[in-house]
Amino acid sequence: MKKSGVAGDTSRRLRRLTAIVFLIHWFVLGGLLWAAWPMLRGKPTQLVLTAAGVLMLAALQTGLLIRLQRQLAAGQARAKRTRLEQMFLDALLHDTRDSIYLKDREHRVILANDWMAESMGIPLDAVLGHDDSDLFGAAFGAETAVEEELIFTNGEPLVNAVESRDLDTGQLNWSLTTKVPVRVDGEIQAILGITREFGEIARTQESLAYAAAHDNLTGLLNRRGFIHALEVALAGGTAQALLFIDVDDFKRFNDTHGHKYGDAVLRAAAQRLQSVLRRDDAIGRYAGDEFVVLANSISSAADAQTVAHKVLTAFEQPLMVEDEPCQVSISIGVSCCGQQTASTVHRQAEEVIASADRAMYRVKQSGKHGVQVAGNE
Repeated sequence: MKKSGVAGDTSRRLRRLTAIVFLIHWFVLGGLLWAAWPMLRGKPTQLVLTAAGVLMLAALQTGLLIRLQRQLAAGQARAKRTRLEQMFLDALLHDTRDSIYLKDREHRVILANDWMAESMGIPLDAVLGHDDSDLFGAAFGAETAVEEELIFTNGEPLVNAVESRDLDTGQLNWSLTTKVPVRVDGEIQAILGITREFGEIARTQESLAYAAAHDNLTGLLNRRGFIHALEVALAGGTAQALLFIDVDDFKRFNDTHGHKYGDAVLRAAAQRLQSVLRRDDAIGRYAGDEFVVLANSISSAADAQTVAHKVLTAFEQPLMVEDEPCQVSISIGVSCCGQQTASTVHRQAEEVIASADRAMYRVKQSGKHGVQVAGNE
């Protein structure tokens, strides 16, 4: 900003100087004509030549000043463009959060911005002079070398290519890359690359998808996540049974000890279910104090009842709630999948849940803390 102000002052001084010189020449011309008037009276030719000479001198000097002013303005524009280009280059090299790099015909990095080295966790000097095989492993380096060789050969840019490579953590790193040829005197001498990592975005999306399908309080599947798992199982046609579980008299925990204690009871109940059921059984918190279980590889109602009694027995032992034992009773309704008549998987899922729910309420009506299989009333 300071340089620009100095240049602007210089330009203004030149414009004022041009105007002053122009006025001086007119005064000089007038003075000369006035002084020479007695000698040039009656000599029109000499008078005209004298006036013309003074005018030509004034025009020449004024023209020189105008030309100097234009050259200065052009120089200021070039200086401003140079400063902008330098600012642009500095931002790319030091502030951009994408990896920007220049590679030679041997696929070695000859110029890179700070972020490329920072994202890799190594100094910039350790990046320069190395190819992708050195930096990211032989497999990834072989793939990018083929891509870049095509650019050198055909001169066609590579735009928004999705790339992936294995990280030391065992995760996949995903990135979006654009590479363009850099020509010098019409010949491709290098490749300019810009790579944006979106692995973190993908992991964020996975986290959001997980949160959308799981219950915040217990970590189990929520209603939406469980119904999706049930529909997938029904579409697969394998034998399963659904257990609909309700905590008996749960309201008393909230009324006596408060909702925080009630939440702790639900978390403890979820942990007890996870401890007694198999890893491939889907467990969800359906609503409030209601849990649902999709028990896999169940071939009969008797097998389903055996699993339900196993869960019931597990709850005969007190839960640990806030470091103290808490006796919790549950009622379980059971429905075997595959007995539904609905034409769509979604409707079948609704039927099997409703069937197990009705069976659970029959347990409630008959004294609670028991198991009822739908269809065995």
